[in-house]
Amino acid sequence: MAEKGGRGSRQTASGESVTLEHCDAELVKGDQVVMRQASAQTVDAGDLRIKQGAALRIQADEVEMTQGGALLVSCGKAGMEASRAGLVVSAGDVEMDQSAAKIVLAKGGVSMDQSAVLLAAGQTVRVEKSSSFMVLAGKVEGSIETRFGPRESLIFGAAAGFAAGLTLALFRLVSSGER
Repeated sequence: MAEKGGRGSRQTASGESVTLEHCDAELVKGDQVVMRQASAQTVDAGDLRIKQGAALRIQADEVEMTQGGALLVSCGKAGMEASRAGLVVSAGDVEMDQSAAKIVLAKGGVSMDQSAVLLAAGQTVRVEKSSSFMVLAGKVEGSIETRFGPRESLIFGAAAGFAAGLTLALFRLVSSGER
């Protein structure tokens, strides 16, 4: 069964194969979901393809996004091309090409080409002409421009420890004076 959405707005679109074009939906559910110039609040799919579309929350086995955007992506595998995301959590690999994300967490690898992330974490992080604020990886391949390296991590840890200790000491001082 295939369901195809046209122009306008819908509450729910569901079926084995769902295609949304030039429309909005609150909930989209299907084994195969294609969104072209469409948006959805929540997408629950086996295989999701977004082309010039957006979603707030995505739960899918596989996500392919081209010129798309998503706030929260939970998936088995993700591919992003010229796309943006807030948080990507993947049980497998994440591939980014000319894309950006705030946080990418992958059990597998993260591959970035001309992309940017604040935090990338994975078994292996492969980079080409990309930048990141912080990378957590077992192995990093390629040349990455990070804003938060070993020296900055040490300084941040020391400053955070000092601030936490000072706050705790002031709290104890104030609370002992109230008795």
